[in-house]
Amino acid sequence: MSCCRELKHSSKKMSSSAIYILDVKGKVLISRNYRGDVDLGIIDKFMPLLMEKEEEGMLTPLLQTSECTFAYIKTNNLYIVSTTKKNANIALVFVFLYKIVEVMTEYFKELEEESIRDNFVVIYELLDELIDFGYPQTTDSKILQEYITQEGHKLEMQPRIPMAVTNAVSWRSEGIKYRKNEVFLDVIESVNLLANCNGNVLRSEIVGAIKMRVYLSGMPELRLGLNDKVLFESTGRGKSKSVELEDVKFHQCVRLSRFENDRTISFIPPDGEFELMSYRLNTHVKPLIWIESVIERHAHSRVEYMIKAKSQFKRRSTANNVEIIIPVPADADSPKFKTTIGSVKYTPEQNAITWSIKSFPGGKEYLMRAHFGLPSVECEEVDGKPPIQVKFEIPYFTTSGIQVSEVVIIKKKKDKNENVNLKNVKVTKKENIKKEGNKEEHNISSSNSEEFRVNEVNIQMISRNIYEQLFKKPSQKVDPQVIKSCQDSLLKHGIDYKKCSHLPDVQLKLPKLEGNDVVEHFYNIGEQQSAPYRELLKRLANCELPPMPKKWSKASGWTKYSGESQEPIPCPPDDALIFDVEVLMSAGKRPTLACAVSRDAWYGWISEPLANDDPHKVFDNINYDDLIPLETDGRKPVGDLNRHRIVVGHNVSFDRAKIKEQYWLERTGVRFMDTMSMHTCVSGVTSYQRTVLKAKNKEPHPSDDDWIEISSLNNLSEVHKLYCGTPVDKQTRDIFVDGTMQDVHDNFQELMQYCANDVVATHEVLKELLPLFLHRFPHPVTLAGMLELGSAYLPVNSNWLQYIDSAETIFEDLKLESRQVLSMKADEACSMLNDNSYKKDLWMWDQDWSVQNLKLKKINTKKKKVTKGKTVEENETVNLETKITVTKKSSNQNMAKPDLSKFEILNEEYIRCLEDIQNCSTEKNEEKIEELSKEFEHLFELGEHLPVKRPYLPGYPAWYRKLCTKPGKDPDWSPGANNITTSMQITPKLLRLSWEGYPLHYIKEEGWGFLVPYSRRRSDDAEEPLVPIDELLQACPLTFCKDSEFKPDMYSLPKEVDEDLGRRAYYARKKKDEQAAANQYHGLGVWSGIDVQGCCHFLRLPHKDGPKYKVGNPLAKDFLEMFSQNVLSAQGNEAEKVLTFGRMMSYWRNNRERILSQQVVWLPDEFLPLGLRGVWKKYGAIIPQVVVCGTLTRRASEPTWMTASNAHKERVGSELRAMVPPWLSHIYI
Repeated sequence: MSCCRELKHSSKKMSSSAIYILDVKGKVLISRNYRGDVDLGIIDKFMPLLMEKEEEGMLTPLLQTSECTFAYIKTNNLYIVSTTKKNANIALVFVFLYKIVEVMTEYFKELEEESIRDNFVVIYELLDELIDFGYPQTTDSKILQEYITQEGHKLEMQPRIPMAVTNAVSWRSEGIKYRKNEVFLDVIESVNLLANCNGNVLRSEIVGAIKMRVYLSGMPELRLGLNDKVLFESTGRGKSKSVELEDVKFHQCVRLSRFENDRTISFIPPDGEFELMSYRLNTHVKPLIWIESVIERHAHSRVEYMIKAKSQFKRRSTANNVEIIIPVPADADSPKFKTTIGSVKYTPEQNAITWSIKSFPGGKEYLMRAHFGLPSVECEEVDGKPPIQVKFEIPYFTTSGIQVSEVVIIKKKKDKNENVNLKNVKVTKKENIKKEGNKEEHNISSSNSEEFRVNEVNIQMISRNIYEQLFKKPSQKVDPQVIKSCQDSLLKHGIDYKKCSHLPDVQLKLPKLEGNDVVEHFYNIGEQQSAPYRELLKRLANCELPPMPKKWSKASGWTKYSGESQEPIPCPPDDALIFDVEVLMSAGKRPTLACAVSRDAWYGWISEPLANDDPHKVFDNINYDDLIPLETDGRKPVGDLNRHRIVVGHNVSFDRAKIKEQYWLERTGVRFMDTMSMHTCVSGVTSYQRTVLKAKNKEPHPSDDDWIEISSLNNLSEVHKLYCGTPVDKQTRDIFVDGTMQDVHDNFQELMQYCANDVVATHEVLKELLPLFLHRFPHPVTLAGMLELGSAYLPVNSNWLQYIDSAETIFEDLKLESRQVLSMKADEACSMLNDNSYKKDLWMWDQDWSVQNLKLKKINTKKKKVTKGKTVEENETVNLETKITVTKKSSNQNMAKPDLSKFEILNEEYIRCLEDIQNCSTEKNEEKIEELSKEFEHLFELGEHLPVKRPYLPGYPAWYRKLCTKPGKDPDWSPGANNITTSMQITPKLLRLSWEGYPLHYIKEEGWGFLVPYSRRRSDDAEEPLVPIDELLQACPLTFCKDSEFKPDMYSLPKEVDEDLGRRAYYARKKKDEQAAANQYHGLGVWSGIDVQGCCHFLRLPHKDGPKYKVGNPLAKDFLEMFSQNVLSAQGNEAEKVLTFGRMMSYWRNNRERILSQQVVWLPDEFLPLGLRGVWKKYGAIIPQVVVCGTLTRRASEPTWMTASNAHKERVGSELRAMVPPWLSHIYI
């Protein structure tokens, strides 16, 4: 038996001259020289030496030069390198390097290049404390974190070295206090087992560790008892079950001298989580879960697996979370599985299938069959057969039989030792066992308490005083047989219900219940809230509506119609109304007209623009005065605002948003009932059924006949047809959708009649639907909940405007910058047309480079003119401007420039001289005009040859023309490829993206992938456009098959050879060898079996959901991580820049229209709380259009606020929810 101490006790056996942290390219990120005996520049030899060894296939963790020895580890694309000149204990060097990684991971969560660059100062401090003059010092991260922090220290507060560093107990600080003392202990074992094909175990060993989590106050001492064989024999307990431990390694806190004397494990534990000890046992182990595998290969085209798993432990035990990992060939595809239990998943990135079984009882046997296709087959002897791995957990069971017999916590209290003995604890494999000092004593006091209550399986229930307040009637007794069955089932699954920890009881006086128990309490509360509104609904549904007016008044505001009379009123006074609002969509969101009806009268509301015959005008916002008053005259209340009133409508949340009083912070007694939500509860449809009902031109499936007659879509016409038998005519609505204010003026009576008809239809639906709804959902809380959800309210302030403006500005800036980058790339690619270099470009060779030519008209440039009997040839294109310039020049050519220096005072002669100077400058301008006219004269002549109908962008390739907009459509039009976005197929090619160094390529049927060359020449039947194979081979390696004599260049059948001679065998061998050649590529690409022009394989990009799916856009956010890993790369940083911009814009792009469409109404001061009046900020509200029962499960739905995500600093506009702050003296609960 050997016992190892913590690292620093053996530090004299190792020395490190310097520590380096390098990135994946070998660049030094940070370094520290400790001894000065090795030049820091020696690290420049590390990466070339590493690459050389890697190419030779002789890569080792040690690299030697004549100057020093490099010892390195790699983690997260970082190299941690130690250099030494001495004959150091290299095992300790590696332990220390891994300790560096562990400490830095504790500090920075993830050790990667970015965290190194962000924490240079802290890392230098850590390197100074971890090692001194090449020897390790303090390596405990918990101690280091006490005086090396990631926060800067103030000047007046100097950090002090923790007592733990200078104390004898260096692993634990003094003064630790916990309100609750706890100790958790885990025993984790793994079995390494080698068996031959006959099932005989050749070698087996058990590697285990005891891990603890200690949360104890002060400086406690613990004693751990194990069933150690040596200890049992020395104490006379040799017959007891014991284990002989080998290769034990203890934490530095364990007192080794005491362990060697009396085999007692005594220690003062570190605070928090640590590994107390590890051990190894060389013993014969029977596999707890035995795996038998049968692999059958069929004609090199498919492979079948039959896996049998058998548990070889006792039936009373159960293995949980069993995972059986079976390796499969790297080129396997088309997986099919069949299993008697559990589920099977194919993980192509691990070249394995995982058979997961949640619960595996002892003595059971299960089968799994798997079938794979094999596009290519390698020789079995090349890679061998990787082992099958089995992972599982068995509660209360260890393979070695090791047991923790006791954990004694010796805690000093009042100069006396208080021993708390936790005995009779059987340790689990990979399961937490909770040990608590003082816990056992606490449980005893709890069990004696009058308030203490547990159920039949020892689960603590609420305290007796609370139970008696909530449930006044005694509960029914459960059948003892059922209880016994539950208890046995818990024990069968390893859950000892007898060993449970309990919480202190609670003494609490609850408010008086509204009933005998909590069930009656909530029923009565719901009844109190909903009963008045339910009665109003019943009376409204069962009444006969008054006769509809024959002619509607066009006076602004409300008009009441009772019989033949009509009168203006401030608002309808009735307690129950059917209500409908109509909005002229082309004029904005302000209400245009509305209708309402009660049991006694009809009401009509007309907006000011409609009443005043105003012309059509578009309004971008809604003012408070533009809304419809329902409880006031616009300012003062009409009647009691707190009385119960109900307003019914179809999709009533839209109508509610047009009512003034709903924007008040203090609610009134008005509630809204939505007939559309009631219909959804009673006869709603699923998403599939909605699709079937909308497809009117298609015959429904016969299986749909069961529901298609008893359900409908949610619009008023379909709902009325379902419950009342006839649809509602909706043609007049088109005026509100597409018309103008003039159309409303011209059809006023017809539109009012249309609105009134909708009100009547809503009443008829309510009459039929309300009894069904109350029968289906009789509990009053359902109705009360719908009424409360229908009164949702979102307060906002001036920050809303700033939020919109800021998000729009940033979004447009990012959009413009992204477009400029892509437009510049498009212009660069377009220039390749000049010298046809696109044919050799690895990305643009397959694009449409066809151009449209500009055909010029043929016209006679000269004509003959007869003047006084003479024939004179006269040029048609006469430059009048040139003639005028020449004439003026001849008349002024002798004028000298006046001299102003002779004038001392201002007079008329001085003014004349100034005018002469201006004439001279005009003459110079005319000379320039003459020169320019001659230079561009040919363009004026060419203009006469242009055709009337000209092609768009002649001379530019077709792919470029698609990216440009035509002038005239947009007032802000500018030339160039301004139509380009990251979602276009041309964008990855313009950005020149590569996957693992291979250029990206797109095939419509396969999506995005990349080209891997396997031949140096194309096939003879290759068609245009041709793959630039020479340039591709310069940039990418040529794949080939090592184990075959396959030479792709030699595959061409001579024409003289008889076609019948071996053709089938030839092509069969060619296909097999091509697939074998493709297997030499070992990257992340997905084999598709597509050959491109006989020289390249097309491999698909890996999709996040598996190899069956195609990648539609390699610039999607899922591939952003691939850029940081250099798997997906580009020439320049434009691609990652564009991708980052796209990610930042994604939230606002997807939600912009919905957020901008929110209807914000700013409240006048008189309707604000007193503390908010007269301030510079504006305060208002948004009424979200919540459909209170938008789904069959009666869940509320709303497209913007109920789907708003959490704020993310990298996503523009994602702080939407923060724009709804509570107002003064209000809070959210």
